[in-house]
Amino acid sequence: MRRRRPRRRDESENTGDDEEHEDYRPRRRRGPRTRAPIPTLFVGSIQRSVRVSELKGEIRGKDVNPIRVIWNGAKGYSLLQFQEMQEMEAALDALQNLEIRGRKLRVEKSNRLKHDDSDNAHDGVVDEKADD
Repeated sequence: MRRRRPRRRDESENTGDDEEHEDYRPRRRRGPRTRAPIPTLFVGSIQRSVRVSELKGEIRGKDVNPIRVIWNGAKGYSLLQFQEMQEMEAALDALQNLEIRGRKLRVEKSNRLKHDDSDNAHDGVVDEKADD
């Protein structure tokens, strides 16, 4: 048997008693949060057998220190988050030819940052790039 949720009082059912109380305040509605995206790099083409410690060792060997490593090795990717956009840009340059176990890894800006950049820089025009 399914349980039913208790019904909320609609505006039409409001008796007006609440407004007579001194502490009555209508609820404020919150708008959408508008936080700046965290500077993030996507590292793809990771073999499933690679350990996160191997990736971290290679990254630190290139003198790159992200504030957070989000590991999803089973799906073949990882995300590296940075404090500042300049740090992320420097890391992107440093990690361009990153290889682990003989496989070249794909390192690029995360999708969220790409969409933000393309909206601001191209006014909605999408660049088409040829695959290598």
